[in-house]
Amino acid sequence: MCAWSKYTIGFLIGSLTGGLIGVLLAPRAGSDTRKMLVDGTSDTYKKLENSLHDIQIKADKAIDEIYKTEKEVVKKISDSLMSLSEKKQDTSMQN
Repeated sequence: MCAWSKYTIGFLIGSLTGGLIGVLLAPRAGSDTRKMLVDGTSDTYKKLENSLHDIQIKADKAIDEIYKTEKEVVKKISDSLMSLSEKKQDTSMQN
């Protein structure tokens, strides 16, 4: 791992740790802080769940499109092979 990646990971971990400590040591009741953390976590979970659902829908559509394209390509190849086979038979009958 390069030095830049180690620095970035360290920075992110330090930032998250500092933010968490700041929230936990803020001058408010512990129950208020816990409620705030739970609400924030719930909101983040819902957003993540919605994003994953959207990704799944897009992936399903992409897979359907790939199957459709694959069928079209196979049909074109099959038609081309049949055409070549027919031309070959016509040529061999003429000889």
